[in-house]
Amino acid sequence: MPSSLTFAAASIALAFAFAGHFTPVASQNNNPISEFKTVVTKLATEPSTDFNPETKPSANLRQNEALFVRFAAETILDALNSESGEPASITNKALRNLNKIVDSATGSWPKENQFRYKTLDLSPLIVVKLGIRSRETFRAFGLPLVNGPEKRQWVFVNYTDIRSSFPYCDDSLELFPLRRGPDKNPRFLASYDRTACGSGREVNFVGYEWAPSDTPTWGAELREVLRRNGLPDEDRPQWGFSASGSVVKLSYCWHSAVDSYARPVLCSTDTYNVSGDRVRFVNTTTNHPDLEVVARVIEHAQARELGAVRGYCTNEITAQNLVSQIPADHFFASDGLSTIPAAEGSETVELRSGDVQLRFVLRRQNSRWLVSAFHIDPL
Repeated sequence: MPSSLTFAAASIALAFAFAGHFTPVASQNNNPISEFKTVVTKLATEPSTDFNPETKPSANLRQNEALFVRFAAETILDALNSESGEPASITNKALRNLNKIVDSATGSWPKENQFRYKTLDLSPLIVVKLGIRSRETFRAFGLPLVNGPEKRQWVFVNYTDIRSSFPYCDDSLELFPLRRGPDKNPRFLASYDRTACGSGREVNFVGYEWAPSDTPTWGAELREVLRRNGLPDEDRPQWGFSASGSVVKLSYCWHSAVDSYARPVLCSTDTYNVSGDRVRFVNTTTNHPDLEVVARVIEHAQARELGAVRGYCTNEITAQNLVSQIPADHFFASDGLSTIPAAEGSETVELRSGDVQLRFVLRRQNSRWLVSAFHIDPL
């Protein structure tokens, strides 16, 4: 990056070090590892986790966490540009040295809250997961292709972190390499698992790709190629998930009108084909396709989207009745849900909430469930 990068830009980068938009800051310190040691000393006085309500962190905790990531990344970048050898080996050596510094200061912390790291070697891209306390993030380092006499230098690779900058009690991350397309650009998947302080969990998946041939040394950036947000399945944490081979499967759950309590009823798997130069969405499958139709038709009917509602109905009258009669307020099956089988390929789904019951008659046509009739019954 240009040496004229301002202090203000560096401050913006710090504010989003664990979440938000990561703006790479070229190493501005003659000795970032010295700065790293200073920050580690400060972090060692903090509680090891945000889950303990009896401990109170200092007002500078978030800034010090951000500086921890910044100086760790700068140390790795300096090593990549000053040492000879395999880039992954150089990176891991730098991480081991950083770990010794952290371990000497936080050795009494629970292991799960101490310094954690993982390296993905996607040459000419190195992706490093960095974790401390209850938070994890990643940094990417690339070696762009250059034309002319300019020496190739490793650079920070910018990316947009889909997570909000608001800190969660626990923010964990896993990285998975993805198959490259015919153009051989490196790809990987970031899988986030976030636990809020008292308001549940969420999962986020983002696939990234980097094109070294299209990258100027001052503006390297990862390109987002897929994304999915949702909720975890508490009973089956890894059901349906796959990030290897030419097909990627991402599993998640989601709240809808068919829920009768806090845990979602519907869980889906999105399938992507990553064999080409463009990642292609293939399809979505859901654990209860009949209830998915009910959830989707309520969602679109409440939004008065008649065209979308028609896609879930067997006839125009039912679609119009749904749009004109569906309750406008937030509806979910707080008082229960029933699925009543009828003739083959037919069933009735009843959702009860307060003094009203929504009744959907479903029929299977060409392997799809569709709504053939809709009624509102007083209770």
